[in-house]
This record gives sequence, structure tokens and C-alpha cells, in this order.
Amino acid sequence: VLRHSITQKPSFVSKQTMLRLALLCLWAKTWDGVLALSSSSKPRAKRTTPFSNRIRLDETLMDGSSKKFPRTWVPLAAIDHLDPDRPTPLEFMGAKYVCYQDNAGEWVVMDDRCPHRLAPLSEGRIEREKNTIECAYHGWQFDSSGKCQRIPQLEDELFQKAVESPLSCVASYPIIVEKGLLWSWLWSDDPLSVAGVPEAHPEVICKGVNGPKYMRDLPYGWDTLMENLLDPAHVPFAHHGLQGTRDDAIPINMTVPSDVTPYGFRMEFEDRTMKNLRKGFGELRAPYMLHYEGYYYDEDGNRKEDKTPFRLSTVCIPIRPGWSRIIIVPGGFGGDDEGKDKDGKKPSLVSKIFKAIPPWIVHVLNSRFLDSDLAFLHYQEREARARAPDRVADAYFMPAPADRCIAATRTWIRTYARAWESQPLPESPTNRDELFDRYGQHVSICRHCQKALEGLKTWKRNSYVVLAVSIVVLNLTPVATVTAAGSLLMLPLLNAVERSVTQGGYDHYKT
Repeated sequence: VLRHSITQKPSFVSKQTMLRLALLCLWAKTWDGVLALSSSSKPRAKRTTPFSNRIRLDETLMDGSSKKFPRTWVPLAAIDHLDPDRPTPLEFMGAKYVCYQDNAGEWVVMDDRCPHRLAPLSEGRIEREKNTIECAYHGWQFDSSGKCQRIPQLEDELFQKAVESPLSCVASYPIIVEKGLLWSWLWSDDPLSVAGVPEAHPEVICKGVNGPKYMRDLPYGWDTLMENLLDPAHVPFAHHGLQGTRDDAIPINMTVPSDVTPYGFRMEFEDRTMKNLRKGFGELRAPYMLHYEGYYYDEDGNRKEDKTPFRLSTVCIPIRPGWSRIIIVPGGFGGDDEGKDKDGKKPSLVSKIFKAIPPWIVHVLNSRFLDSDLAFLHYQEREARARAPDRVADAYFMPAPADRCIAATRTWIRTYARAWESQPLPESPTNRDELFDRYGQHVSICRHCQKALEGLKTWKRNSYVVLAVSIVVLNLTPVATVTAAGSLLMLPLLNAVERSVTQGGYDHYKT
């Protein structure tokens, strides 16, 4: 039970079992004693180091004894985007982490900070022969539990003495991989503290989430991202031509609960999209998962059975003030059966074709979609904070029923996650290119797009070589002339594709 509660798919514990665990804890003196009895397949650091991010998070999020952000397992990244051989930097609420895959194929999450001189371990390398992560500054190495395994500057006797100190360790964290997402327990509370709370566990938070994923860091906060995703009224305007058009806009009937719970809320709505009437719901599975589901109807109120329901799931992660990470799962709630959709039907031909498209092309399209309201949200957030820094909703004028979801979202944040709504924001970028920087926001954390970018650069180099050979060596013979012309035509196309991968932007006045 302990092993499953901590590192595997949780087995939710009865009161009787919890009593037994409590007695066991008294016998073992500490929770670490309990963990030592467990033969967990995922090693944990034996101690929290004095400078652990656990301590930093608690200082940031605690006000006396009042918790200011929900304690759940934390989603950090989409596994599919991560390079297993690269130490990848991660961030959650301003605290920095690094992840990599060890020789056993297990993912590791630890503080992104070498205890020696505080250099980021994410700038280091994986030493496969020793199954360690190496700091590239002075060569210190650490195993997956965070224990120091090598200090090149010390002889063996002094090394053994040095590693007895907790200051030589890096704090590492329990992990779970669920539905293609990397989750970690980052709090100082023990994971057993939520053993009886299903809503705190990944398998409940993301139940039914299947399909390919797209991950991007966005230059606006987690709270702004949440309220935007729960707002169907912006879609025909902000995403005109991408999902419906401005002509789809109608008064939206919407109902939201009169109160919200720690685990989120559900709102129901009726709108129009892509010239079809739609009835659906939006659901917050607090504090990270949002889900939309909608069904299409004709003018007489009859459901269009031939149209595939609209389903979209997103994971929203607060990475630092003014920045959030989104993981999009199109059609996300297709059920737990990977081979069928929620209605038990086999995937359509269009769905199969879509899955056959190279991931980097899909990512470019997703980036375009997020670009279309990126500027609104970035500048809106700053204006709202300037007007009402402690209660953002007071800065808004929201007379329509469609605004009820925004009010409910802000009520939930103010009640259960106040730590984040009042965080000071960084300065805005000085130019739009920085605001829409797809390379920094997506490509740098996506192995698919990194590989595509390398391929595009190789094609460009080859095109220049072919062009030069055609002109200089072959002296522009008829065949060489055709080849040179082809290279000249190819280069602008390759440059345009490369720009679409690395740089975004959106001008609504042109649409």
C-alpha cells in the first residue's frame, strides 16, 4: 500500500488502513522510517537538504498554518516532448528542477542546483556508465536519489567524509508517470498525507486523458490561462478562422454552481461554433486540469450524431509569476481505451490521418492557435493587476451570462490558490518577437521540433551546396541550370518553414 501510495498508481486507503499506518509510524519514529521499510522502485533522497526547493515552496505558499495552494501531485511535462538523454530544466511556482531518464528507464526529478557552487544541473550531462547526472562545471556526480557519487577534486578519504554531509546532496522527488505526463510530489508534506484524497492523485486528475500532446510555455500567468480556457465566448473572435468565425458569436447561455469546492467546478453552456449550435460543459479538475466537451445540434434541437463531439483537455501549470505552461490534449477525454473514442466508436479516417502527420507540423499549427490570443492575455494580465492587484475580478466589467465562468474561476483561485493571484509580474518584453518566441517557449523543450529544426538546417546547407556546385563546377549546363533553379526555389520555402517553427506572431487586423 505504501509503495502504491507514494510512487505507483495510488491505492486509496481506508480509515482502518490509515490507522495501521499511523501505528506503524509511531513504531518507526519518523515517516522516513516508513519509507525505509517500503521497497519502492523509485529512490528518494534520504533527507531534504537545507536549501531544498521543498522548503522554498513552503515559505512561498504558507501563511501561518493556512495552505495557499492545493497539495496534489504536480504535473511537470509531457513525457513525449522530453529527450531522455538530456537533463531538461523544469519549473514550478518559481522553483527550478531538472529531469532525466536513468539507466533503468525511470524518470528522475531533482533540484536544478549543484550543491557545490549552485550551477544548474540542467546544463550538465548524463553519465551512462555510472548512471549519474554530472554537473558540467566541476564534474560532481549524483545518483537518482540525489546522493553525491563523485567529487573529482577530493581523494577517496576526504570524499567519503564530505558525502556524509547533507550539504553534499541534491534533493530528489517521488515521481509518477500517468497518461504520458510526468508528475512529481514537490511538497514537504509526505505523499501519504493525501493517500485518502483521490482528487490529489494523477490517475483521478487526468482520468480519460489520451492522445498526443503539445506543450508550450506562455508569457502570462497560470490564473490568466485558466480563466481564458474556461471562457467559450472569446473563441469566435480571438480564434477567428482557426476555430469558427466571428459570425458564430451569439449570446451564450451558461450555468455555473453557486459555490465552488476545493476540487474545482463544472459549468454548462450553449453556443455556436463553425456554424453549428453546440451544447457542452467545461470542467475544472483543480488545480491543473481543464476539460471541454461539446455536442452539436441542429436548429430544431436535435443532436447531430454524424458529427464527432468536440473534446479538449489541457493541463495548466504555474511555472513562475507571469508565465505558465500548457499541455494540450486535443480530443483528450476519449476514454481510457486508446483504441476507441468515448462513444465506443473506432477512430475516423480523418483522425487516423491526423495522427500520421509528423508531430512537429501539428505543433506548428497548435502554436498558431495559441498565438492568436497571446498578446491579449499578456497585456490584459498586467492591466488588471495594475487596477486591482489583490482581487483581479474587481478590475473587470462582466454583465453577460457568458462571464459567469470567469467569476467562478476567480472565486476558486481567491479561495483556494491565493498564493498565485497576487504574485508580482515581470517586465513585459520590449518587442513582439520576444513575446511570440516559439523557440524559447516550445522548441527548446520539444525533441520533435528540435529534430525537425536540425533537418531543416541540413536541407538548407545541402541546397546551398547544390547551388554552388551547379554554378561553379557544372558551369550551368542545362541540367545544372534546372538544379540551381530548384535550389533557389527551395531556399525561401525552407526559410519560411524554419520561421514558422521558431517564431510566431498574429495580426488580427489582417484576418
